Parts: sequence; C-alpha cells; structure tokens
Amino acid sequence: MADEHAKPADRAADADRRDYARSEHVRGAALDRLADLRRDANAAYAAIAAADAALESLAGQRVAGERVLRGALARYQAASRALAAHARAKPGRVAQLLSGFRAGREWLARQTDLSAAVREASEPLTAARRTVSAVKSEFAAQVRVRAEAVTALRRLMAECGTVLAEVELEKARLQETSRGEGSGADMPWANQRL
Repeated sequence: MADEHAKPADRAADADRRDYARSEHVRGAALDRLADLRRDANAAYAAIAAADAALESLAGQRVAGERVLRGALARYQAASRALAAHARAKPGRVAQLLSGFRAGREWLARQTDLSAAVREASEPLTAARRTVSAVKSEFAAQVRVRAEAVTALRRLMAECGTVLAEVELEKARLQETSRGEGSGADMPWANQRL
C-alpha cells in the first residue's frame, strides 16, 4: 500500500534504481561471460599453436621417412630385378649335362641367395611403409585438430564480439539511466564507476 501512496517522482526513481541494478547485473554477467570466452579462445589459440608445431615436426618426419622408403624400395627393386634376371638365365638340360649338373647346382644356390636377398630387402621396405603411413595418419589427425581449433576460435571470437556489443549497450543504458531526469544529483546511486 505504501507504493500506491508514493509520489510519482519516488516511483520513477525506484524504477530507475531497479533498471540501473538490472543493467549492472546484465553487464556484470556479460563481463564474466567475456572472461570465460577469452579464456576458451586462448585455449583454442594454444591448441592451434600446438598443432602447428606438431605438423611441422611430422612434416620433417615424413620427409625423412620417405627418403628411407625410397632407399628401401630401390634396394628391393634391385634385388627383385636380379632374381628375375637370374631366373631367366637358368641353364638348360644340355648345359647341365655338359657341366655334370654343376651348372644346375650353382644356379639353384644363387637362386636361393637372391630369394633371401629379396626377403631381406622387403623387411625394411615394409617397415618404412608402415612408418610413413603412421606419420601420414598422425599428420591428418593434427590437421583435423587444428581445423577444429580454428573453427572454435572463430566461433569464440564472434561470441566475444556479441558480448562486447552487449556490454557497450548496457553501458550506454547505464549512462542514460544515470542522466535520467535532471542532472543525476537526485540519484546518488548512479555515480558508480561504469
């Protein structure tokens, strides 16, 4: 009932105080949200920097791995060509008879040695392929991590812009409320620092 009998100027001053308090609350919440967004943006930026460092390292590993792979492949191909050439040079029956089957035994021993060389050359080739494949997979994973962090950073920066606009709007409302009716001398609560 006291509100019903209050003077219109008092009711207006109470409404202004409530508006001011609401604006302060909204502005404070927006500033808290802005601090959270900035913290998250810093984390996203750190994730981008970490992904960039990992990508740089992985690029070096890939170059080194591909160099090893090329060397292993060259050794394997050379051993395979030698085995294929030796298979084509198998002595015929006449050559074996004339040598007392020594040509056949020598050919078979050499064939066994060349087959073993191909098997030995295939092991480092397989290992090099696995290494390069693993590096490529990790590189692709880091590219995805970086892309997600960039997307998050862009979103967070847009949200920061929105919150900053909200803070500025509330600041303008607070200034307008503090000007209110008259010079603000009748509203001492409006002299708080914005």
